[in-house]
Amino acid sequence: MMKQYYNLLTKTGKAKLTNAALLGGTLKLTKIKVGDGDADEGKETFPSESATDLVRERWSGNLTNLYIDPHNKNWVVAEAIIPVDVGGFYVTEFGLYDDQGDLICIGKYPSTYKPLIPQGNGTANSLFLKVILQVANAGNIDLKVDLSIAMASREYVDENFVSKSGGIFNGDIGVAGEIYTGINHDKRVYHEGHKPTKFDVGLGNLPNVKSDAISDNSSDKLATVKAVKTINDKINKHQNTVDPHSQYLNKSDQATDEELVIGEVDGKYISPRKLRFGFSVSLKQNGFITFPSWLGGIIFQWGKLDFIVKDNTYLATTKFPITFPKEVFTVVATGCNVDTMSEGVEMNIGIKFYNTELVNFFMSRVRGTNSSGHEKSSLRYISIGH
Repeated sequence: MMKQYYNLLTKTGKAKLTNAALLGGTLKLTKIKVGDGDADEGKETFPSESATDLVRERWSGNLTNLYIDPHNKNWVVAEAIIPVDVGGFYVTEFGLYDDQGDLICIGKYPSTYKPLIPQGNGTANSLFLKVILQVANAGNIDLKVDLSIAMASREYVDENFVSKSGGIFNGDIGVAGEIYTGINHDKRVYHEGHKPTKFDVGLGNLPNVKSDAISDNSSDKLATVKAVKTINDKINKHQNTVDPHSQYLNKSDQATDEELVIGEVDGKYISPRKLRFGFSVSLKQNGFITFPSWLGGIIFQWGKLDFIVKDNTYLATTKFPITFPKEVFTVVATGCNVDTMSEGVEMNIGIKFYNTELVNFFMSRVRGTNSSGHEKSSLRYISIGH
């Protein structure tokens, strides 16, 4: 059964190792490259022997150490460190290259994020890479590396990592080889089965006290899984409740149109829109006010009609500003003579007939002294209906 993570020799790698064995030469491994599988969030890769390069390279560097495992002479161990000032990407694949730039070994890497943390901020976040390559004869691989790099890397490892006797964190990658990885493991490398502490993984500043409470405002305690679950259960219950805010008015508490008209239901609210629905007003010389149905639907209308009286009687018809929807209850009118108010002229106004759209007025004049007989007159009326 193929394990989840593994590395293998490419066809080029196998050919070069075979040639080295037959011709008595050596294969010089010099570089390691890592990639993200062509996805910024890191994508799983499936390395094959026919590969000639990574899916997408994100970093390339020289090997800092290359040696034969002291306990297995067929294991060649290659080490490298991605430095602090490189990062901002995921690592899901890696490859070992020789001095001619050919891909010799390719591997599938546990998805690991390499953060980019600028130097000088007091925090180190290098990524230590350790690859074990299993070959038939390790002697066919040249174990020489750049001495300046190897020495510097060795000093870094001696200062920041304990020896293998202190344990190796084993990322099992299968029968073809093994990967040893660690991010935030800048102070030690762990043995298989070791349970890292919060200090081991860079979380040493977190408090030690745990709490199940969900109403504690202190910043020196860690919430337990129980506390997080309690909060999550409350959120789910709130989201699944039909009426989660019983202390507030709900849409179901709004009065219906029928309840609004009857006016007997208490404990329900009326929306501003519904409160004004059916109410309108036109405050002009010929205008109206209409009240909503829940106030009886009463309509008041008024207007002015100007005319010239040539004879003793006069008939005039005018339309209401708006049509009464159902019925007119009454129309009341009064008038005056504009020209001869001082002459004591009287205008008698009568309503001959009316309907929901118009009204017909009957006017008669009582002459006063010095009346011209062609007075400018007007009337004003008010009507009520619904």
